[in-house]
Amino acid sequence: MNCIFCKHDTSDSTTSHILPASLGGEEWACLPDGIVCSGCNQYFGEKVENPALGSFPFLPFRVLLGIPTRKGKAPKLSTCLGTLKGSPLPGCIGIDPTSEDIERGINSGRLNQVRILAEPTEPLVVCRMLVKMGLEVVANDCPDDAQSPKFDSARMFARMPAKGTRWWFMINTDHGLLFKVSAKRTTSSMPQ
Repeated sequence: MNCIFCKHDTSDSTTSHILPASLGGEEWACLPDGIVCSGCNQYFGEKVENPALGSFPFLPFRVLLGIPTRKGKAPKLSTCLGTLKGSPLPGCIGIDPTSEDIERGINSGRLNQVRILAEPTEPLVVCRMLVKMGLEVVANDCPDDAQSPKFDSARMFARMPAKGTRWWFMINTDHGLLFKVSAKRTTSSMPQ
């Protein structure tokens, strides 16, 4: 079988996740053997997924949902107030304040919000990762279809986009779906 990205032989294939492990993809998110070659899998992990997962929208969601890194560490997000750290309890986060003034403001209740810039810092790799995941979903359903020429432009964009190539994506999130909201919690206490 040939790799769905480079079309080379996949006899050296390794486990490839449709949904990266650092977004919660476990065994259920793995492609069957022989779909993605080791070279492409390693390339996507290092050059596409790592920078995308460290960018908006993925990093704030990983922090808020407490999804650990591949090494099991809590995800972190730097803000002007300090470093936010995820916890095992979805929706509960910690903060290492950048100064004693900020720590006093948090402890006194004067500072009770953290705002995160909702703009991808790495839009190209975020889009490439989404296209990669889409092609892997097709391959998981029908490996032969993923080899079709109709996916060549997606394959090229995900693996090696030509300079100036752009694909677009939109983000629309209902934060209420991310957490189970108890009767005691109000909308104003939900992460924004």
